[in-house]
Amino acid sequence: MNNQLELLINLQNIDIEIGKLEENFKKILQEIDQLYHACQQIKEEIGQIKKEIDQHNKDKREKERGVEIENDHISKTKVKLSQVKTNEEYSALLKEVDSVKEKIKKLEDEDLNLMELIDEKQKTLKEKEKLLKEEEKRFQEVKGEKEKDIEGLKKTIEEKKQQRESISSSLDNKIFQDYIKVSRNREGIAVVRFSDGICQGCFLGLPPQLASEIRKSEVLIKCPHCQRVLYWTG
Repeated sequence: MNNQLELLINLQNIDIEIGKLEENFKKILQEIDQLYHACQQIKEEIGQIKKEIDQHNKDKREKERGVEIENDHISKTKVKLSQVKTNEEYSALLKEVDSVKEKIKKLEDEDLNLMELIDEKQKTLKEKEKLLKEEEKRFQEVKGEKEKDIEGLKKTIEEKKQQRESISSSLDNKIFQDYIKVSRNREGIAVVRFSDGICQGCFLGLPPQLASEIRKSEVLIKCPHCQRVLYWTG
């Protein structure tokens, strides 16, 4: 087999291996990133729940303050009752007291609803905080394991790149540059097998005479359709 062709085949195999390793590397980083963002999402939810609880507590204090104000209003009105001189004034003050009592009842009901809502939010908050603790623990455990895998992949990728450098330095520069060009245009595959009269890159048939030359493996032959270098393994 032509020496340059053999080098190209080895180079292509190495590049395929590097591509797979780098893809695995990206997947691991994505897995870590997903777990991290899952924790961040729960933190955001916890922050939102805390804001809602704070707002409900603020509203609750306003309701309680409203009840105090209206109770004071009733006390002052009762004092007036002992001072009025006509039945009309007395009846008007009684209506005012009844109206204030209704207002107080409404405020107390709203206050009770807020208490129940706060209790529900507090329960949800505890559940979310428990979930966050579990997810953060899981994140740290997985991150520790994946970081070991990352280190192993980095080492292997570096070794493969050194092998690639050794092969590419032995290639004719023009052949190497052609390889790079075709590789970029053909999704990283610039060297493919020729089998059953078909280019295994674009899967189009080749003329018998060209097929015969490919089988000899004496010179570099490109597919006339996709420009990939072809080789025959028998």
